[in-house]
Amino acid sequence: MSAPRPMLATKTDHVPVGSEWSHEVKWDGVRVLAEVLDGRTRLWSRNGNEVTTAWPDVADDRDRPRDLLVDGEVIALNDRGLPDFRVLQDRMHVRSARTAARLAESLPATYMVFDLLRLDGEDLTGLPLAERRSRLAELELGGWQVPAAYDDGAMLLEATRAQGLEGVVSKRLDSRYAPDSRSPH
Repeated sequence: MSAPRPMLATKTDHVPVGSEWSHEVKWDGVRVLAEVLDGRTRLWSRNGNEVTTAWPDVADDRDRPRDLLVDGEVIALNDRGLPDFRVLQDRMHVRSARTAARLAESLPATYMVFDLLRLDGEDLTGLPLAERRSRLAELELGGWQVPAAYDDGAMLLEATRAQGLEGVVSKRLDSRYAPDSRSPH
């Protein structure tokens, strides 16, 4: 597989309103695409570099569908229980499997999956986000988590601010996956 590239969000000053939008927590972590193929999990950075070695706790080949490509964010919690990018910095560029395994024990990561791009050989990128998310919600993903999506973006933004989280990502439910471009998020 060639290294996939994720869609990137565009920063705005307001949360869009309307039934054509879905809103999710913006996680303070590392963007990673994960591919499960022939029982092996491989991870890719947003720049298309393979990063499987750095995240053994994410790539642990649990019982997952045999052919899968997902997009998500690797997060870790700080001492206040909040996702914190700084906690991941020691793990991001690790190339030694032994060091990565040791760090996974002391700084465990969680993979938050928010998009399904391929399932059992079917390319889903041409489907609207609403359908990809629906299929994603039906999957058993082992230790990976699918974060909730909300209709009320303003409420979610207020809640994330109150909890000290990074913010909100808003996505058009009819958007198609268009890697290497700014997304309609």
